[in-house]
Amino acid sequence: KGLPPLQVLDEVKSVPRRKVQHEQAEKNIADLKERSVRGKTVWLRCNLNVPLTPDGRQVEDDHRLRVLIPTIDCLTSKGAKVLCVSHLGLLKDHPRELHSLKPVAKRLGELMDREIIWAPSCHATKVNKMALAGMQEGDVAVLENTLFHLGENKNDKKLAE
Repeated sequence: KGLPPLQVLDEVKSVPRRKVQHEQAEKNIADLKERSVRGKTVWLRCNLNVPLTPDGRQVEDDHRLRVLIPTIDCLTSKGAKVLCVSHLGLLKDHPRELHSLKPVAKRLGELMDREIIWAPSCHATKVNKMALAGMQEGDVAVLENTLFHLGENKNDKKLAE
């Protein structure tokens, strides 16, 4: 049977896609109501996997950070306390020190012209709890590289908690 001739394909009108009825399909971060996030801590999974200088102390390309800023601004303007969580690099080939998100947090703060709270771990340690205890509405914190936690690659429930 084969395909119809090209001119027939050109004459076929495109059929509009059926509108998705699922409520979540139409929503985005801007749709959040202020009352739904004000005073709450929002765990924001970010793509902070940016290239660092060979010594691991500075961000070489901050494009991904710039793209993230409107999302953070939207949440903080509504009174949320934002915890940015991400991984960075692959630990198997390089020392841990070269994969810290600390310089990424510093650069994000420079781009946003605000203080970013640094949490030296990606899970609920005493040090993190102390670092994050003073967060106010509209504050932003960056947690350390999730790859430093062994459960990151194993879908660990403890890490999620």
